[in-house]
Amino acid sequence: MTNMVTDRKDQLVLYVVMAMAFFLDGLDGTIVTVALPEIGKSFSMSTSDSSWVVTVYFMMMAGLILVFGKIADKGAIKKVLVGGFIIFALGSLLCALSYSSTFLLISRAIQGIGSAML
Repeated sequence: MTNMVTDRKDQLVLYVVMAMAFFLDGLDGTIVTVALPEIGKSFSMSTSDSSWVVTVYFMMMAGLILVFGKIADKGAIKKVLVGGFIIFALGSLLCALSYSSTFLLISRAIQGIGSAML
């Protein structure tokens, strides 16, 4: 059974939502890399420790993307996508409120989970 979007308005909404998901995912991956030296200074992290800020995000995303893809293929695509936006936004908020390097890494892991759902 396939769920096709045939209404033009619904198609446009779907395209905009998917474009936002791809944009957020790509932006987050690049912007953190640029800010990494400053993030390391803010939390008094060594270069190798600060690299975990990027690594933990991609590890969570890569480890879960197939799982959430399979769940979406079984008909729950809207729930996965909406859940992904919510979890990604929550992870972003927690990153902004991070008070320690450990909390930042946990927040980045949450972002990675949301990214896998997008």
